[in-house]
Amino acid sequence: MKRWELFILLASATLLLFGCSQPKATQTPITQTNGGVTAVLTLSPSAPTVMTPAALTLTLQDNSGQPITGASVAFDLTMPGMAMPPNNAQASSDGSGAYVAEVTFTMAGDWQIQADVTHPGGNVVLLFDLTIE
Repeated sequence: MKRWELFILLASATLLLFGCSQPKATQTPITQTNGGVTAVLTLSPSAPTVMTPAALTLTLQDNSGQPITGASVAFDLTMPGMAMPPNNAQASSDGSGAYVAEVTFTMAGDWQIQADVTHPGGNVVLLFDLTIE
């Protein structure tokens, strides 16, 4: 293989990898709709650092756009494909449909945040993917 062909192959592979990346932590809010619930996840600070507490806020609305109050929200943070000890947090309500929990990302990489929501209209599980740098 000629040098220029190898260069084009490597450049194409690099562009493909960058094009397939997941949302970064700085790209919150992340919105998801499931089971009649629209959820917006935000992080504070917007780009949390490893081993530093961060606030996860999940804002919930029903199909008509009204805040969902009286819910219970539990977060489970995992790194897919990696065995880790539990990293769970129970959120507290601010009374306006927003649920906040303090979490710590223990290492850099790809994370999945599972939010288990129990509300007056039922139960829903929401999954959010992000990368912590």
